[in-house]
Amino acid sequence: MITSTIEAQMPEAQEVSVTGDTLKAGLADGRTISVALAWYPRLVHAAPGGNIEAFARKLAGTGKPLLTLVSPANANLMEMGARVLV
Repeated sequence: MITSTIEAQMPEAQEVSVTGDTLKAGLADGRTISVALAWYPRLVHAAPGGNIEAFARKLAGTGKPLLTLVSPANANLMEMGARVLV
């Protein structure tokens, strides 16, 4: 049996924007992806001190970038170093 491997690289987001109902990211390789925020109700309705915040703290510990929306409710995420989506 012959097998081959493919080394996939995850392209980084160069531009990220949020409208009232959509999160859109322009990738370094030229592609653009978008997702309806309604598909992620936990993200849209995240509460301070909740599971999403705990996940963000865990993610921050790995050195991966955090992104958040401009909102007073997200001040704790910004204090962790989250970049604000424009």
